[in-house]
Amino acid sequence: MLASAIAATRGEPNPLSFGKVKSSVVVMVDGLGLQNLEAFKGHAPHLMKLQSANSRSIRSECPSTTVLGLVSLASGLRAGLHGLIGYNVVKAGDTKITNLLSGWEQNKANPADWKTYQTLSETNLITVVSPSAYERSGFTQLTMPSAQFIGAETIDERLRIASKIAEGKGTVTYVYIPELDQAGHRFGCASDAWISKLEELNSALLKTSFPSGCGLVLTADHGMVDIDESNHLFIDSFESLSGIEFVTGGDTRCAYLYLQQTEASEMVISRLEAELGSGVAVCTWSDLVESGWQIRPDKYDLVPNIVLVAIGAVAFYDRRTAKPASMRMVGHHGSVSDQETRIPLITQGF
Repeated sequence: MLASAIAATRGEPNPLSFGKVKSSVVVMVDGLGLQNLEAFKGHAPHLMKLQSANSRSIRSECPSTTVLGLVSLASGLRAGLHGLIGYNVVKAGDTKITNLLSGWEQNKANPADWKTYQTLSETNLITVVSPSAYERSGFTQLTMPSAQFIGAETIDERLRIASKIAEGKGTVTYVYIPELDQAGHRFGCASDAWISKLEELNSALLKTSFPSGCGLVLTADHGMVDIDESNHLFIDSFESLSGIEFVTGGDTRCAYLYLQQTEASEMVISRLEAELGSGVAVCTWSDLVESGWQIRPDKYDLVPNIVLVAIGAVAFYDRRTAKPASMRMVGHHGSVSDQETRIPLITQGF
């Protein structure tokens, strides 16, 4: 949709059929699934008014996670083309887990080494308005390496800055709002903390007046579901994987298994299906492609041997590598449920 917003400022045809505008603002609300919004619509009347007036929704890919969503937005490519297919990944022939979202500094990795695509910021003038902490982050270098960055600490401030920039003809502004996702992970997407951030977003949108001729897009990368701690499934204790050397990547609702002995994949899949039952879909990347959740990748460097997709209210952890803070999360995402994959596409002015 960033690609369509850019094209609209030039009066060019685009995939979302946006009409010509003087300027564009794209607001990415991390974690705001359509069902999450509708569940607490009374706390966001202005946002719901915008949603009702310009009612559209789209689906995220599987896994429904920030890395896929934001890299796809920043590049205009499906995950199978840009190749960055998950939160934690393992390169073929390796056993080292790389966190593509927040692990760059810890791993001393160079984001440029992972880019197989050209970002939209490298071919267009884009201004990013985001919390200051992300200005020099590895993920920003991966997704918006050539954009002008303006740090702003509150949702209200970010939207006001974006509105001011949008007065300029031909400007494209990308606003990132991580607060709902952060509150959802820590406290749950039905918590008072999450609702408070939704109210803050609603209030900021109500107070912000975008200039005439500006096209506004508000969307998300994924929704969220709350999972009780009693429903954690510990991959390291699965009997099906006893005696099998493997590394776990992916997300808590869509786990990736990278087997050291790849020829054992079919046998392990059969065992896992018998052990886990209907609450978990045990599949391969080809299965995701055939079901329409993914496209066939150009490169297979990061593709796992086995994918575990949570169908029931469960979350996956491998206690050999999971961080304690991750295991305390309440809100999760990554799977194919409507609550995780159905996201709003609110437009105004196009």
